[in-house]
Amino acid sequence: MTAVPNRSTFESIYAGQPPWDIGRPQKAFLDVADRITGSVLDAGCGTGENALYFAGRGCAVTGIDFLEEPIRRAKQKATERGCRRRSWSKTP
Repeated sequence: MTAVPNRSTFESIYAGQPPWDIGRPQKAFLDVADRITGSVLDAGCGTGENALYFAGRGCAVTGIDFLEEPIRRAKQKATERGCRRRSWSKTP
């Protein structure tokens, strides 16, 4: 049986480059992007690729994650990409 990853597991993964952080939105989201309008909540946003993509398409996006490091990286990406309106939060 595979153990469920815990906080320390994710913290150690984010000490480097997480394998799921591919530097662009994931294909599953790109495939349905034209059907997404309005507000988007990206729960478990990681470093924000999907959130930034939908913000760039005009959606109001809030990204949340339970670790500080991915939120820090998401904020950095948003700044580098000129995303003016952003809401990123670390959940307790």
